[in-house]
Amino acid sequence: MNRFTDVYFFIDDSGVFDFEKNEEYFLYCGYMIIGNQNKDNLLRKYNSVRDEIAKEYPNEKEIKGRIFNKNIGHELRDQLRLYKVMKSDYCYSLILKVNNKDIYSYILRDKKSKTRYKNYALKMMIKEALQQALKDGAVEDTLLNIKILVDEEGQSTNGIYDLEESVRSELFHGVQNFDYGTFYEPLFHNQESSVKVTYCRSEVVRPVQTADILANLCYFFLHNDGYNINYFTKRDRCIYKVLPF
Repeated sequence: MNRFTDVYFFIDDSGVFDFEKNEEYFLYCGYMIIGNQNKDNLLRKYNSVRDEIAKEYPNEKEIKGRIFNKNIGHELRDQLRLYKVMKSDYCYSLILKVNNKDIYSYILRDKKSKTRYKNYALKMMIKEALQQALKDGAVEDTLLNIKILVDEEGQSTNGIYDLEESVRSELFHGVQNFDYGTFYEPLFHNQESSVKVTYCRSEVVRPVQTADILANLCYFFLHNDGYNINYFTKRDRCIYKVLPF
């Protein structure tokens, strides 16, 4: 019997984290699914819809957001079907929007600073999602096995390790702010819980493709007249965060 509660995060990005390249927003989007069986059930439903839709796009090797021409009604509806199937009491959609123009220029000029900020953004989204799940009773303060799959960005080994350690400290050890003399209590207290970050290619990892679909839709809804990202953020079990605060 598995004594852990499995928690899965599937995350992809959209846009460019750089205001000078005329990108107003950078997005992280995806899903948090609690429980291995819940994850398997959702992915089975997703794969069924995905395989049905794939028949309409025979020239495409993978069904990703970029293949859909969202100015053609039926193609937008196909992509939205892939989003709508990811619905469960134990599945939370995740949308994090970074306003590039409000980020300090020294962060955007330095590659390592950009990586640290993106890791910080991911950590805060993960924490907020688990905080809400704890409040909803979807997860308990127990032994957790947290698996975070993120679409590959050329992340260095140090970057992966830093994100794992940062998430682990935030969730299970708490954070000391020495500047203000404050301590933020951890969300969870079982020190044997695990956190594993894996960067992978969404082209070959089907769970991360679910995040690609949502990220691509959110980017389109943000940048096109007649659409509003509220379509996604106002739905039940959506964690929506905007940075900087």
